Amino acid sequence: MFIDDYYVVSGALTPDVTGSFKPYGIYEGEISYKLVGQNWFLWWNGMAFWFISNAIGITEGSWWRSEATDIVADYSPLGTAVGTAAVSLP
Repeated sequence: MFIDDYYVVSGALTPDVTGSFKPYGIYEGEISYKLVGQNWFLWWNGMAFWFISNAIGITEGSWWRSEATDIVADYSPLGTAVGTAAVSLP
């Protein structure tokens, strides 16, 4: 993975977190990503899961989690989130 990589989230999601996630910083030894123009993040928890949430390291309200260790995967809705989020390369 290179710092210039970015990922695209798609799906019929509520809240709408679709779009391009660009590199944001490092969290738990992995690059974290931020949705362009919004405060949604794609991040690794350091143990077993990738997440999409509105704050790095916090899963409250609406969030999505992947059971895969690869960032490119389907993410299941948790909390008040609706819809399966698909993370892919552009």
